[in-house]
Amino acid sequence: MARRVLIVALLLAIAAVALVRLHREPPPRPREPFAFTCPAPAPSPPALAEPAPAVGVNTHLLRDDTRNATRCALLDRLTAAGVTWLRLDLRWSEAQPRDPASGDRFADSLDRGRLARLGSTVDAARARGLRVLVVVFATPQWASGGPVESAGPPLDAAGYGRFLGFLASRYRGRVDAWQVWNEPNESTFFDADGEASFSAVDAAAYATLLRRAAPAVRRGDPDALVVLGGPSYNNVPWLELIYAQGVRGLFDVMAVQPYSIPSCRAPEVDDGSIYVLPAVSRVRALMERVGDGALPIWFTEFGWSSHANPPLAPDYRLGVPEQAQGDYLVRTLVLLRERYPYVEAAFWYRDRDAVIDGQDPTEAAHLGGFGLLRRDLAAKPAYRTLRAYLLTGTVPGRRDAPCPDAAGA
Repeated sequence: MARRVLIVALLLAIAAVALVRLHREPPPRPREPFAFTCPAPAPSPPALAEPAPAVGVNTHLLRDDTRNATRCALLDRLTAAGVTWLRLDLRWSEAQPRDPASGDRFADSLDRGRLARLGSTVDAARARGLRVLVVVFATPQWASGGPVESAGPPLDAAGYGRFLGFLASRYRGRVDAWQVWNEPNESTFFDADGEASFSAVDAAAYATLLRRAAPAVRRGDPDALVVLGGPSYNNVPWLELIYAQGVRGLFDVMAVQPYSIPSCRAPEVDDGSIYVLPAVSRVRALMERVGDGALPIWFTEFGWSSHANPPLAPDYRLGVPEQAQGDYLVRTLVLLRERYPYVEAAFWYRDRDAVIDGQDPTEAAHLGGFGLLRRDLAAKPAYRTLRAYLLTGTVPGRRDAPCPDAAGA
């Protein structure tokens, strides 16, 4: 009898806790529709002239953690700053989660909702005068041969080529450029041999991917640009491996993503390594040696993170003060205009600060602090400095943030 009373009391206590939680916790937010329409954009602010280089911003507007109203507001904020390009990242694994060979129709392999979101975002960007670059990466489980989505290349590159050709045709005249993968020299994104560092095996696998993707994009939309998958840093050794695979002629735009190491270095610093922004001149020299000197170069990512530096932070996780972040952004654009005019577009990483889960605090602070805007879309100094440059021509003075090993500045 006592045992039965104890069990009843325990069940009542559990029910009471559940009721308390039910009243305290809001119900889960209903999922928004994938397709959306933004309110009519405000008139674009008068810019001095088309900037040189063209200025773009990386966004993650296709991800599930952004609401449709926020997507629209972010596009308005970027347009108001004078930005002219948008870079969107589309995960192949999410947009085509099913093997097209397993159904009767190619359309059955697609996630129609995610493609609708891409279309809505592209249309909203174009309505605001923004041009659009889409980078497509991340191998789906069905194409990798493994149990989950993979950083490895697909077992058959033809599947990626077919998907990219489908996208180019579907969004013909709406997407201006397609980028074949992101940072294929980094094992986080592209790993053909299981090694942490890039190798000739990785380069050969990427070249195979490019051979399938480039003709498919050109058939789908002859006016769209094919952009090389930008390696991290001004990575001449990686590009030499790629060119050795015979890829010349398969892309219209050379791309690099020239972050610095130490990551707090000013943009003008040149120590002769690949880890500085001025090393783009050595990328250009390689292009001229192989006969690609007429192609433009784009920085498809670059940036500095704003955060305080804890003791013993690694040199690739060092931040800068918020004002220095904005100063370095504009000083980079001036540097490219004056010294490296063959860099025709530069895409800042990224639109707003992020909340990074599952990382150590140092890494989370660094990865989360690259935004022009705060998480709530309030302007950081970087946004205000960029806007002043693009709309009025204001250039900040030379004020370098403290940074270890900054010799050569």
